[in-house]
Formats: sequence, structure tokens, C-alpha cells
Amino acid sequence: MVTLTNQATGVQSKVVTGENGDFDFFNVQVGRYSLTIEHAGFSKFTINDVTVDVGARQRVDVSMKVGAVTDSVEVTSAAALWRPIPAIRATWSALPR
Repeated sequence: MVTLTNQATGVQSKVVTGENGDFDFFNVQVGRYSLTIEHAGFSKFTINDVTVDVGARQRVDVSMKVGAVTDSVEVTSAAALWRPIPAIRATWSALPR
């Protein structure tokens, strides 16, 4: 989930990313914004003071960091196997049209 918040008014717009992590916000009013990106398994990312001007196109490239594991799994069978999963790196970008 990607949230764009107008810093002066507190008005928020939310979008879901595409398969590649791309997202767009349309009809954004002129002003200063905070951009917050959240996705399960990753640390929350926030950037403040993103300025939107008349007719401007903003691009924000973000590298998400793998977050702390907060879920737990209870194994009730003695035959359970465990295999490590490699780290994941995601890149998110915004390019309003």
C-alpha cells in the first residue's frame, strides 16, 4: 500500500502497487507531501517534503528493506523440514502521469 499525504491539509490518497511495484497518483494538488510505502515482510518507508508543482511529474525510487519477522509458526509434527529463504530486495517507483 502506498499513501500520499498532503502535509498542509492531511488529505491522503492511497494506491496499490502493480506487479513490478510501480504506482501512480493522478490529479494531485500543488503542495508538499509525505509518501509512505508499506508491504508485508518489509520495513515501512516514508519520505517527507516531496514537492508537487503545476504540470510537474515526480519520480521517487525506493529500495525496501526486509523487515523483522513478526509471525510465528508452531510445528506439531516431528518430521518438519526447514530451508532458509534468500533475502528479497524490492524497488518501488512513482511516475505520476
